[in-house]
Amino acid sequence: MKYIALTVVAFAAGAELGLTKDQASARRHALTDHPKRKGWHIATGPVQLKAGEEFQYEGDLPKGMAESLEALQKVRAAKAEAIDAAEKAVIAATEAVAAAGDDEAAQALAQAALTAAEARLAELRI
Repeated sequence: MKYIALTVVAFAAGAELGLTKDQASARRHALTDHPKRKGWHIATGPVQLKAGEEFQYEGDLPKGMAESLEALQKVRAAKAEAIDAAEKAVIAATEAVAAAGDDEAAQALAQAALTAAEARLAELRI
């Protein structure tokens, strides 16, 4: 299963991890290539992953690690939900700008709301 580290996580020797080439390269001193799985590695010593790093791990997670990880599927679903809400906010703000008509004060407030909604949407899409 694919995970994302929420905090620094550490794996002991023997852990089998699916890592990108860059991740594996940075930890080459503590990894060997898995003989049967491409892109997977076996820890030969302690291996740490930084917060925000994505990796694959199968089997039961070490005790106490569950709080430090989140399944990547959940993260992506939450982001998609946030993007959907931000898109709706942009639509609502666009309608408010149109509804403001000639009222300059209402137009300025609606435009500010639209600018904020567009910025939030752009931030989420990165």
